[in-house]
Amino acid sequence: MRQYTYRSSPLADRILHRRNREIQMGTFRRRLQSTSSAPGRTAPSLWLSFERVRHRIIVRTVAGGAAYVARKIDTAKPHDTLGTIAGNDSVVVVCTSPEAAAELTARLTGILSPTEGL
Repeated sequence: MRQYTYRSSPLADRILHRRNREIQMGTFRRRLQSTSSAPGRTAPSLWLSFERVRHRIIVRTVAGGAAYVARKIDTAKPHDTLGTIAGNDSVVVVCTSPEAAAELTARLTGILSPTEGL
């Protein structure tokens, strides 16, 4: 009896990984698009958690939600904030001082909460 062994090539592994990632992102986008945005409904919450490290705040988001969360923080125009940097699933908010970061951390839940009528 012959035994066959399967060896995957690195290229095949990358193609499968990329295809699985595309399927996951497509499912996530469909979920967001299917959420009703009629008045009276709340928008989905994309942030998962946040923590303060000295004068920086790291916000963890769902995959693909960091740009939206960073935009929401930027439009709130918090004072003593130098800016935001968005990746795929995290946002870094850079403040001018640790005190400013502590103040913004206290307000962050209100800034990032889903709002009516989006």
